Amino acid sequence: MAGRRKSNPLGLPARVYFQSGAYRYRDLVGKWHLLGPEWDRTAKANYVEASSEDPLPGTMAELINRTLAKYGPDKSPRSRADNEAEAVNLKGFFGRMQPRAVTPVHVAQYRDARCDKHGKKAPVRANRELSLLSTAFAYGLELGWCTVNPCLGVRRNKERPRTRNVEQAEYDSFLAFARARGTTARMLAAAAVLTYLTSQRRQDILALRLSEVREDGIHVMQLKSGGKVRVVIEWTDALRTAVAEARAIERPVASMYVVCNRQGQRYTDSGFKSMWNRLQVAWHEAGGARFHYHDLRARSVGKLKADGRQAKDITGHTTEATAERIYDRRTAKRGKAVE
Repeated sequence: MAGRRKSNPLGLPARVYFQSGAYRYRDLVGKWHLLGPEWDRTAKANYVEASSEDPLPGTMAELINRTLAKYGPDKSPRSRADNEAEAVNLKGFFGRMQPRAVTPVHVAQYRDARCDKHGKKAPVRANRELSLLSTAFAYGLELGWCTVNPCLGVRRNKERPRTRNVEQAEYDSFLAFARARGTTARMLAAAAVLTYLTSQRRQDILALRLSEVREDGIHVMQLKSGGKVRVVIEWTDALRTAVAEARAIERPVASMYVVCNRQGQRYTDSGFKSMWNRLQVAWHEAGGARFHYHDLRARSVGKLKADGRQAKDITGHTTEATAERIYDRRTAKRGKAVE
């Protein structure tokens, strides 16, 4: 984090810094805006836009805002929040530019200059931001604000797929560790088991209501799809036990959620992540190997594939290839001999 500047040889405005080959502006709420590599040509104009609340008409900033307004309502709360954060960086760089003036060179410059708030390269976040930028230009084509999408053909940063696989022994050990640490940790363990057994995303487990636990199984309206995809996970003995254990954890009688906080309310995504990270730190200090909550879904898909089942039947993915490509992390595949 940038502190108070002791000297300013470049004569930059307040809260503007030159780091890692690019100018960056830190606004009053602590958000960083990537302005560009050249002050007089692009960064200065982008600073004016980033430090102003209202975008100039017909600029990239307005187009990005319109894109969020058009497509945001159909997305999950998590996706909308991610897009809004991505838009901050995009507007900081492209904000005052006219959509017709943006070229693939500008897009590549943004990709190469994109760093996080600590000045480190952020290739994965840059890719997500370029996806939003491409969506904005696609919408701009419909509005007649541009004639081409300059994002097309621009190479994205390489992403290394996560390979962490939570094995059975450490999964069991972690659950035992968490269940012995009190009510909150027990609730986190209950959420972890439900994610593994149902192959659902964290946000869907946190939003799961008691009314969605029915005779034929658990009904999940997946938030990422904006509620358009409904998955029914049929009962098994293990799933019945997991739901019963979650409901048995101390909670207010009036709570409507399967997984809830001490007040009976739904956990916020950020609050749950913070508690999960603290639990993982404690687990590591006790000798365990840390893992992401998301790794539990990968473990689930791996088990489904090992059993010869179609993961997409409960993950909600359109194709089996997508579920396998993202989540199947088995280090060894097994199968019977031909004869």
